[in-house]
Amino acid sequence: MSTIINVILALFVAYMIINIMFLSKRNNKNRRLLTLFDNFDNESVFFKVCDEYLNSIKDIEFITKGQILKICGMSYYHRFDEIEKTINELDLMSLCNTKSKRNNGLDLNEDSFYYLYVAIPNSLYANGRVDLIEVLHNKLQEIDEICSTRFIKNIGDNCYRYYTKTDDLGKSFFEKVRNLEYDGYAYSKQLIALFKNVCLAMLARIYLDENNDKYNELKDEVKEFYKTKAGKRLLDELKMDIEE
Repeated sequence: MSTIINVILALFVAYMIINIMFLSKRNNKNRRLLTLFDNFDNESVFFKVCDEYLNSIKDIEFITKGQILKICGMSYYHRFDEIEKTINELDLMSLCNTKSKRNNGLDLNEDSFYYLYVAIPNSLYANGRVDLIEVLHNKLQEIDEICSTRFIKNIGDNCYRYYTKTDDLGKSFFEKVRNLEYDGYAYSKQLIALFKNVCLAMLARIYLDENNDKYNELKDEVKEFYKTKAGKRLLDELKMDIEE
């Protein structure tokens, strides 16, 4: 019996060592990605750092994450010429490893999914490039099924309805989220507040478009979201006139 217990303990220790090594390597790669975030507000430095990062890294998952951030920068700085090409180069399945429950790629890469489904399309919409939103939307069909229960994917689908002026513009979905009706969707707990605020912003924009008095019920929360960096960028792109 003691031999069996020792074998089990040895296997457990080996598993923990491998897992720690995996997380350590991942954290090192994430730290390199942070340099892109840190330089986003400086156009020339951002693209220089982006290219250095993409030319030096070999992990396809992290190459894809870097490319996504570069696309975000391309839209923000109106460098539209290479966006379609870069979108089509994305290996989206590299973000979707579901073999390990502990290291589920859909959870670990939800920051990248936020950019794909919300930040990039919203920026393109602000710049009148619905054509490129369509290119990205078509590309995302590659992971449509595997991401079908993800909250961010469903948020993105309804943002797309607003950008393309189809169906009810996503209004019914955003109202359901407002009423906390989003059970059944998968999401990272660290990002749920951001996701709910995106839905709040989209619903507020729809109410403003309708000249609907319900907007007044959302104003204070919209102002709070505007105080965050992500909120300010999203709301400014939606042409929301937020009173400080």
